[in-house]
Amino acid sequence: MGKKKQAVIVFHGMGEQVPMQTLRTLVASAWETDPDLNNPGRVDSVTGGPREKNAVWSKPDGRNHSFELYRLTTEKDKHQRQTEFYEFYWAHRVQGTTWQQVKSWIGDLMIRHPRRVPGHVMGVWLALWLLLILMALSLGVAQYLQNRPDLLTSAFWTAVGPALPYLSLVVSAITAWAIGSIFVKRVGDVVRYTNAKPENIATRQQIREAGVTLLEELSGGADGVDKSDYDRIIIVAHSLGCIVAYDVLTHAFARCNRKLDFAKVREAAEKAAEKRGEDDFVFEHQPALRAVEAQIRTAAARAREGKSPDLDLASFRDAQRAAQKELAAYGCPWLVTDFLTFGSPLAHAEFLIADGKEDLRETQVLRQYPTCPPLMEYSIAADDYYVTYGASGAGDPRYPHHAAMFAFTRWTNIYSPRRLILWGDIVSGTVAKVFGQPVKTASGEWTRVSGIQEIAVLPERDENGAPKTNHRVPWMTHNSYWKLTAKTGAPVDDKTSPPHHIKALRKSLNLLER
Repeated sequence: MGKKKQAVIVFHGMGEQVPMQTLRTLVASAWETDPDLNNPGRVDSVTGGPREKNAVWSKPDGRNHSFELYRLTTEKDKHQRQTEFYEFYWAHRVQGTTWQQVKSWIGDLMIRHPRRVPGHVMGVWLALWLLLILMALSLGVAQYLQNRPDLLTSAFWTAVGPALPYLSLVVSAITAWAIGSIFVKRVGDVVRYTNAKPENIATRQQIREAGVTLLEELSGGADGVDKSDYDRIIIVAHSLGCIVAYDVLTHAFARCNRKLDFAKVREAAEKAAEKRGEDDFVFEHQPALRAVEAQIRTAAARAREGKSPDLDLASFRDAQRAAQKELAAYGCPWLVTDFLTFGSPLAHAEFLIADGKEDLRETQVLRQYPTCPPLMEYSIAADDYYVTYGASGAGDPRYPHHAAMFAFTRWTNIYSPRRLILWGDIVSGTVAKVFGQPVKTASGEWTRVSGIQEIAVLPERDENGAPKTNHRVPWMTHNSYWKLTAKTGAPVDDKTSPPHHIKALRKSLNLLER
């Protein structure tokens, strides 16, 4: 019998975030204003009158180890199930960033061979180079003119000269604001978290350790999965929080992938068969996990032959969900059914957390960075590929390897394709092309098998990925993914409610799933 609660953990993005602000915005869009989660005719749980919105309450919770953070607990939905929302707040752990650190990181990104710059960021990389060159030229020209006043007429200096000190103050103020408010406070978070230099290691460790601790406590902790208040955990991450959440999930799964009690499940299955009167009952270990492996194995085999490596995403995601339930039944405290990324810089992993395409692929093959679907390894004894290891007999139990979390957790990536630089979301992009399973074809080329569902929003798009007729790409959508009031790019006469990006959010969360 399933438990009555599910948990949603939100990982906020970069910048000086206010505790609970991101979480409350999400809950308003995903729970409070969704009429499908409850019977509209049911009375309001707060007022006792006609229902205006779904009820939610803020409650203290020590599992986040901060008096600034509360869990938001909902009323029961139409399936008599409660959802509890948590925010993993990490901004306070990234303090003291300096302009020198930011400059050094920017320099490391800019001074690299163009071959190590992914094609989808090449335009931005070149634009930054052009900006740097223009700034250098402007400073050089200004300095030269100051040293050679004879080059300009006295009339010019009479008209412009008195204003130069004030102009200098304005330029200095704008520069100081940009450095402090944009580069240090926002880009600085990216520098401190993604750049594995000695001065950042302690910060990275503290953030990841706190995230793993929260996830483990919600999953039952030392008491085991049976003692957890939840039977499902959904991870929602935005912006830089996507990288933080990905790392937390990676390390959390590696700490629980061997916590399986095969004897317990076998005993329960045999007792159930005996009760049904099945004397010839034959117990089969991990059928759901084996079904996931079969789908990955087939797709990878096609990829090696140079054929289409596409997975049937609907079938694969159903198999992942079944495998997660099976894993929990074996006593493994892995309750994460879904990983939802919004405006994710993981789309640029080759540029941000690796030293190019080859470096990222090599670390994935080494299982440092888990892929979706997971890497398979070849078993000499069984003469086949698996995401598990252990006994090779058909009916024997096997353990998922430490980087196999996406055999059990569905990954949905919601992004806003950019146009030029400032329209859409420059931070986001598709992640399948960098986090699908890398497979080497018979011809020696590399391809990827992807089990990641990609959803383009802001604006709504047609089957070819282009904005729908009369829809336009909105200006700077990075912070709009779950804002009800966000500009969507839809026509003025489009009365669709809720907007398309909110529909995508609610469908991906699927809070009514059991």
